[in-house]
Amino acid sequence: MATVYRSKVDAWLVAVIIIVIVVPVILLMPSDFSWIIVLIEGGMLAFVFYCIFSISYVISDTMLIVKNGFLGNEKYDVKSICKIENTRTILSAPAASLDRIAIYFDDKVTVLVISPRHKEAFINRLFEINPNIRYDV
Repeated sequence: MATVYRSKVDAWLVAVIIIVIVVPVILLMPSDFSWIIVLIEGGMLAFVFYCIFSISYVISDTMLIVKNGFLGNEKYDVKSICKIENTRTILSAPAASLDRIAIYFDDKVTVLVISPRHKEAFINRLFEINPNIRYDV
């Protein structure tokens, strides 16, 4: 049975997006109103919010599937996870929060940085599949 974990979304991120996309339109409205600009900005806002709020992590059998909106899905074998650690890295990742975890794999090259909303439940589910995972808090 597959278990879906949504990405945590930081409120500050939503605020920054709104400020960057909406404020310029509001500032232009009194002097030069255009429905085309409103529609374009609204479309951009909807697209960005779709990308942010569609990030999820699915654990199915022994696979971890990262669903990242339009950017597609990535699959990882839970049995090949060797270590998990908390991180607040700002590196690009399928995560909409800075409350993140870094997942290291046996190949020593792949590092997956994600931000599940229910982090402890997510990690516990990974432990159920692979009890050999080291968790560095």
